[in-house]
Amino acid sequence: HDALPILKAAARPDVIKINEAEYGSVEAALWEDFSGVLVATDARGCRVWEDRARGAATRVEGIQARARYSTIGAGDALHAGLTLARWVRGYDLAEAARFGQAVAAASVNSPDGTRGVTAALVERFFGELKKW
Repeated sequence: HDALPILKAAARPDVIKINEAEYGSVEAALWEDFSGVLVATDARGCRVWEDRARGAATRVEGIQARARYSTIGAGDALHAGLTLARWVRGYDLAEAARFGQAVAAASVNSPDGTRGVTAALVERFFGELKKW
């Protein structure tokens, strides 16, 4: 089983978002030359690397102990939020990951899922995460 054949390709992505189980299944040697942004998610938050080959991960906790309607789309919501915060708003990677966590929290705490994400709800969760 090769979880990320893209790591063997000549052209590599700038960003990879995977879950911790997928990350753990990838042979360590395949990460050696990866110099993009890596996001590995789990039920409690995520770890992020600016350059996995050269640096340690930063742990970013997510919003915990909330009523959840559905986790469908939460990973995509996190990725969208991180992308917006990092490359549109110019946040550093850890802050962008917090923003992504806030978007994911908004999606799982809305009865309408990702369709129910509002700027006000994201900002509320983002404010909570910034306190940590």
